[in-house]
Amino acid sequence: MYFYIIAAGMFWILAASALCAPKRAIYLHTAAFLLFVAIAGLRYQTGYDWLVYENYIHGVNDPSLCYMGPPMEPLFWLLSALAGITPDATQTLFFLTACFNGIALYLFCRRFAAPFAFVAAIYFCWIYLPLQMAMVRQSIAISFVMLALIALRGAQAKKAAAWTVAALGFQVSAVLFLPLLWQRPWHWVWKHLNIILALLLVFAACVPSPSKLLLNYIAQADLFYISDKLTSYLSPASFVSRSASQIGYLIFNAGFLWMARNKMRLEEDDRFLLYPLILMIVPEAICHDFVYIWGRVQTLAVPCQAVFVCRMFMRTNLTIQKKAVILGICFSLSGAALLYRIHRPFMEPYFPYYNVIQAHYDYTLSDIGKTRMDATYKSMIEHYATIEKNANYHPKLSSVLKTSELQPKGVSGPNCTVKTPYSIWKQWYGAIASRSS
Repeated sequence: MYFYIIAAGMFWILAASALCAPKRAIYLHTAAFLLFVAIAGLRYQTGYDWLVYENYIHGVNDPSLCYMGPPMEPLFWLLSALAGITPDATQTLFFLTACFNGIALYLFCRRFAAPFAFVAAIYFCWIYLPLQMAMVRQSIAISFVMLALIALRGAQAKKAAAWTVAALGFQVSAVLFLPLLWQRPWHWVWKHLNIILALLLVFAACVPSPSKLLLNYIAQADLFYISDKLTSYLSPASFVSRSASQIGYLIFNAGFLWMARNKMRLEEDDRFLLYPLILMIVPEAICHDFVYIWGRVQTLAVPCQAVFVCRMFMRTNLTIQKKAVILGICFSLSGAALLYRIHRPFMEPYFPYYNVIQAHYDYTLSDIGKTRMDATYKSMIEHYATIEKNANYHPKLSSVLKTSELQPKGVSGPNCTVKTPYSIWKQWYGAIASRSS
């Protein structure tokens, strides 16, 4: 836990130092970039995704092994095959991904004239842990979407389309960002933003979430790839009850957009950076209980929001005292977001943080990640078992995947129809854990 707090402190020290010493800013931004890459790129069996991707890479590079898990996209398959050439494929995958993500974020900051260290400090506190250490494919897709947005602002429509296709090749959820490619409707949305925000807040307050109804419809429609893909992510953990923090976050985002729309003098680039936030607040208000949708959009909205804040901070003629107050507010909100993140349930796979250098010299760490994951998933299975009893899934959601299709070589288990997504999840983890032992 303390590692992440110290790392966040380092990001903020670098950000504040870069603002106070512009002549040395290049060195401070470089240090922030290296820190950004190192934490995710050199991690060892830390986070939620490493066991799944290790299993997947082994399955890609060894036909005798049967991968068991959610379907993965073609470009990620290619990247996994290339990583499999190296002695430690999983670590190679993580390092290459972290480097690419860091470069994409740097290019995004440079295009919109925002200091990298400042953006990285906000990014780290809000979404770094889930995005860079639990959703590798999503992080790659977001980086490609950032490149697409850069191309779009440069009037390079074909290049923007190519980057978007690449994003879809790594994570199909990038389809959520397709509306950003059509700019004309967004001018209308911006013009009527106050009305839209009011309607969304009223809907969130008065209307029950229709997410389960929509998911049942998608399952019945049997859409090519999409139904199977979405179903593979479903479990009782996919749906969350509305909490005070979630309500506060929705109100904060709505207030942020209202302030930007009505109280700030914005350029076209500034408005462009807020479109992903508008795109996020729609499912956040309507399908608040299904975090999988609006949480994916959040992985782009937060970096864009951070760049927007940095642009306002750098461009506004404020006294040093007022800038210090604004910096303090950003630090306080980001610190609260990080503390909230690391104190959430089932965060054990993140604590303590291990890297490949430690693992190289300490052989007792060889199975530390599997031990943590095993304990965490057992706790999660016990916790969500009671939720499963009351879950009311459409038959399609409980029968898309069969245990016979998920049965890897060397793992024993009954060949029967999986009754619920929770059962898929339980058997999926059990098979991965058995194969890794």
